[in-house]
Amino acid sequence: GIIFYHPRLGEKKSKIMEEAFRRADRDGNGRITVEEILTVFKVHDVPCSREEIETILSSADKDGSGQLNIKEFIASSKAVNMVKTAENCSMSKSPGHKRTSHKKDNSEMAFRLYDKD
Repeated sequence: GIIFYHPRLGEKKSKIMEEAFRRADRDGNGRITVEEILTVFKVHDVPCSREEIETILSSADKDGSGQLNIKEFIASSKAVNMVKTAENCSMSKSPGHKRTSHKKDNSEMAFRLYDKD
């Protein structure tokens, strides 16, 4: 098939990822920590363990700082999608709907759904 590309599509995707980074960067220092990602998951009522987040963060942390800067975040589809999945899960819940699935199943689903690298 023919694939059409327009530069604006890349710009829009980049802006969306930058917005997701800024929302996760709770203290505004330009770096995302495990604690900040945990907060995103808690705020959106998405169960996830610290170990799961540390695994994703460490694979994306190219400079070894233990935190993600904007470039590391955007370069890692796992990290981007981890934040986007947490935010989207809270939007898709209906009021009064009680979750019955297991904690590990939810977080694995969130990571696998968008795991591209």
